[in-house]
Amino acid sequence: MLVALLAPQAHAVNGRFTPYVGASAMATDNINLAPNNSKQAGFVLTLSPGFRWASLGNPDAAYNINYSLSDVTRLTSGGSSNSLYNNLAADSHFSLVRNLLFLDASANVSQVYGNLLATGSSISNNNNNLITLATYNVSPYAVQRLGGTAVATLRLTQSGTYSPNANYAQTSQSAVQAGLASGADFYRLSWSLNYSYTLARLQNAPSTPQYSSNAYLRTVSGTLGYLLTRHLQVNGTVGRDDNQYLSLTNTSGNFWSAGLAWRPSEHTSISGSVGHRYFGRTYAFSLKQRTPFSSWTASYTQSVSTLPMFLNMLAAFNVWSCNGVSVASTSSIVPPQAGCTIVPNALAVGVASLPYNQVFISKAFVAGVTWTRKRLGLSLTGSDVRRLYQLNNSQDRSRYVTAMATYQLTPRSSLVATASVNNNQIPAGVFTPVARNDMYYFGSLGINRQFGPNTTGSLMYNYQQLNSNVSSVDYIANSLIAMITVTF
Repeated sequence: MLVALLAPQAHAVNGRFTPYVGASAMATDNINLAPNNSKQAGFVLTLSPGFRWASLGNPDAAYNINYSLSDVTRLTSGGSSNSLYNNLAADSHFSLVRNLLFLDASANVSQVYGNLLATGSSISNNNNNLITLATYNVSPYAVQRLGGTAVATLRLTQSGTYSPNANYAQTSQSAVQAGLASGADFYRLSWSLNYSYTLARLQNAPSTPQYSSNAYLRTVSGTLGYLLTRHLQVNGTVGRDDNQYLSLTNTSGNFWSAGLAWRPSEHTSISGSVGHRYFGRTYAFSLKQRTPFSSWTASYTQSVSTLPMFLNMLAAFNVWSCNGVSVASTSSIVPPQAGCTIVPNALAVGVASLPYNQVFISKAFVAGVTWTRKRLGLSLTGSDVRRLYQLNNSQDRSRYVTAMATYQLTPRSSLVATASVNNNQIPAGVFTPVARNDMYYFGSLGINRQFGPNTTGSLMYNYQQLNSNVSSVDYIANSLIAMITVTF
């Protein structure tokens, strides 16, 4: 069924199939990530066979499927336990009718935290706070060029999430997007007309009046842009939101925004805008800068989101190696920058436990920089995200900063160091009756080695610490991990 979804029969044979197997052993002084007075040492063995099936450079049939099955055995003085975990990261792009009709499709399966505020978990430590989350997205769309005058687009999207654990939300989302934008005949003046409609559904929401199982989001807008100089453009947008969801405030209204976009060279772009929507003043900002040795990005966005939208964004990220620096990306087909190679079986996790009163205003700042010079690679990323829930007017906040350094010791060996700090601030009544302020610290130091053309290995030390205003969940854990991966 997965192959039928992601690789239409006409293109399915045009790919490379690469099986692999990974194995790891971990020794830890806190296998359950428990408070100091109840922590227990343990030993963890993991065996992860899998495969990668990737297309071979055909832009009309691009697909990448990465699947693994992890068998985890945990050993402690009190006994042993065993768990199996499926992980899938698959996406695709197909041209069904050349230059007219296309199809994007993706499917993901990963382990995520069931409760942001519960005791920490991982597939290596324990599964007390883990659930398996599956997501899918199928999106056919058409692009029609009307000479040099305009370009018309129409996209239909069906997406959803599923978990075998019935206590967590099963979601689905249907969306329609349509647009008409100026074509090549327009130089200084550009314009576009846009329409979007989204129906987000929670299949197993509680049957009580204070919860909203459906949310309807509809937006119509028009945009004008004018090129003041070769590098500077002014933009303006007007439109209307017509939404339906449970809220303490208005859910619909007219909106506008105005801003500037400056692109002095192909390596630099900066844009910003200010405006107003039904929930208040809005701001947006974006910066991209590339030099021969570095890449800089920063953005600030404000948007309306729902639980199904958010869960679909938690699809497992793919990790790429870019000049020795690991870079996360939502795509396993298009590299984040030129010269990157994908890292097999490297999947990130997210948080699945959001309230059923699902509509919130997201205010997100994200920034990052990577720098490479000869054998040394450095990266620094961070974000600050606030979510304002519309049903009870409460707000939570999540911040993180992550730094990574790699140093190429030899052509086959490299040192890798990582340090990160996460802060979650959650008011009473969102996830918990007691307000929480948690600080999570993580550090690792390791060495990677390529033993042969098909064999890689690593040895790594990890440190984890959680400090909370609720001291009963505090913990410290140290672990030493040896890993090896063989491809065939």
